[in-house]
Amino acid sequence: RRKGGGGRGEEREEGQRGGSGDALAEILYAGRTGGAGLVLSHTCEWVFGAPAVALCDRPGLWSELVDPAHRSRLADQRRRLVDEGTACEVVYRVLNRASDSRHVLLDHAVPVYSDGGDVVRIDGVLRDLTAATAADDDASRRERMETLGRMTSAVAHSFNNILTVISGYSSALEDNPQLD
Repeated sequence: RRKGGGGRGEEREEGQRGGSGDALAEILYAGRTGGAGLVLSHTCEWVFGAPAVALCDRPGLWSELVDPAHRSRLADQRRRLVDEGTACEVVYRVLNRASDSRHVLLDHAVPVYSDGGDVVRIDGVLRDLTAATAADDDASRRERMETLGRMTSAVAHSFNNILTVISGYSSALEDNPQLD
């Protein structure tokens, strides 16, 4: 751990996203089933744009920041955790309230059981996959552009072949008007 970051003497962990855009290590969380008693590592502010205390005081805020298209994924994960008691992973996007940027998160969650065998808490780790997915998107986009370039080249080559034949017949007709 080292001092720095928030200007209020807050500590931040090595590997936490700073102003330089280096990769976020992880966000740790724990919460009782039903949403009460949420505890988050302070690194969550870099992804959610809200301090851990705000997310803990208002557990519904986390779900509100999840991309609406991905909320059902998160809800299904939580249901499986509580109903089936199995660990699971889900990938979803969240909106950073402070910067209006989006982050892609891998959420790995495990159930914690009471002595009676009931799921009483969910512990998890969030990993920011934003940089990795952006690199994959860039590679995919480059590949699509290369494919489009090859296809365009092939079409232009075929068109040139047709024009060559037309030009050849036009020249032959000009040179020998009897071929009409």
